[in-house]
Amino acid sequence: MDTLIPSAASLAGDPAVIARAEALRPAIEAASNEIEKTRRLPPALLDKLHEARLFRLLLPRSSNGIETDPITFFHVIETIARGDASTAWCVSQGGGCAMTAAYLDLPVAREIFGNDPRRAVRERYASREAYVEAYASATLAMADKELILTMDVNPMIERAGQFYDRIMAHSPDDESCAYINPPATSPESAPSRP
Repeated sequence: MDTLIPSAASLAGDPAVIARAEALRPAIEAASNEIEKTRRLPPALLDKLHEARLFRLLLPRSSNGIETDPITFFHVIETIARGDASTAWCVSQGGGCAMTAAYLDLPVAREIFGNDPRRAVRERYASREAYVEAYASATLAMADKELILTMDVNPMIERAGQFYDRIMAHSPDDESCAYINPPATSPESAPSRP
């Protein structure tokens, strides 16, 4: 039995996509102190990441994404991390979330991902009820297709409401996020990860 041994070329990824991240690395590095201090990506950097379409790397082409391969994606994340690890984490999380579009009906995926990629939960949904209703509709559709268990539908919808509440009320001082940026304390008294 032959074993496939990857070559350097097959592990190089798409150089054009990786170059987008490399071109932003100086801006990412320049923003790293602000990111650390505010625990947020500055709007100007966020704009640059969107313009380079780096949040759409794993989004299917059918939803206006790049649909790049995993090797290229990991090279992009590594490149961004050389400038700022928090920025790389945000782009990586965006990529993971964008992959879900492949499991949604195309009109739903296009509604969520295909239009304005910067729309936030607050801008998309007029109220908690509107958010939960949209989430419930998508969850029920996934259960109908047997992509999730029927017994999980109600708990998922309940958590969606809790998620909405947390997003809308989020504060950098949120105690539940203390493990992300703990206060300067001794290692013994630092909070542990949940």
